[in-house]
Amino acid sequence: VLTHLQVKMGKRLEGRVTLEQLKALAAAPRGTALVVICDDIPGLDAMGRETFDPRGAQRIMTDGAGLVSISLAKQFPAVSNGRVVSGALRDFGTNEKVAPLVTQLRAWVQGSLAKGTVTACPLLADGIIVLRRSMLKIDAIDPGLSDFSRIEICGTSERASKVRLNASFVPLLMAGAKRQGDKAAQQMYKIFEELQDEEVKRIRSLTGAPSDGQGLKQALERLKGGKLLSSHERAGAMLHAGFTLQEPRLREELNFIQADHLARLRRANIPVPNSYVLLGIPDQSGTLEE
Repeated sequence: VLTHLQVKMGKRLEGRVTLEQLKALAAAPRGTALVVICDDIPGLDAMGRETFDPRGAQRIMTDGAGLVSISLAKQFPAVSNGRVVSGALRDFGTNEKVAPLVTQLRAWVQGSLAKGTVTACPLLADGIIVLRRSMLKIDAIDPGLSDFSRIEICGTSERASKVRLNASFVPLLMAGAKRQGDKAAQQMYKIFEELQDEEVKRIRSLTGAPSDGQGLKQALERLKGGKLLSSHERAGAMLHAGFTLQEPRLREELNFIQADHLARLRRANIPVPNSYVLLGIPDQSGTLEE
């Protein structure tokens, strides 16, 4: 929660709002985050016509996607899986803090509640957050009824995570392979089996690693990713302090981590090597070519 910021409700802009209009917004006072509400950008087809789903609801291109000024985004802590990532400076060797490209947040603003993602935008003046109407889950009829305002950071785009299969994704891949014939299905099954066997080896290496601290640290680091357990933090702190497998508490934490990873593996939660999750955001300027 960003307790150092005073959050205020700003303008409500109607109709199609361009980036030029947003660029003209005045900067917020120092130490203040000014929230601006504006309409969503509808999804268009190849002919430039607005599109609708089978139920007649309008498709929205900016559904849940807002903007935030660079200066304000730089104040957001690095957050992964709901936890603040300590030591993440985001300076990339430049000695200057860099804003996260995308931030997932919740915002309570004078009785209104919004959630979604905001993309860092260099065109916005200092201290501005632009929320789309699709992000508003509760819209206060009278903002003056409440002065409670908070911004909670749920996650920031610090680095691309590895792709992990799951119980829904695996059957889809198998179904696609079966359409190509039995040989393709057998090849896909073999790939899954090899990935699973390789992950079992990595998991087993946690308690079968060299008893020295460095070997354990490397084994623990290889298993990080996806859901971060509190046991990871406790085991990491103990290793940093110099404990080895001779310490019963450390071995207990490592056994718990190992059991959790094996349980997830049985649910087809299998990491895919040399892969990254691609983060997609809408082109709110409309300038990118098809």
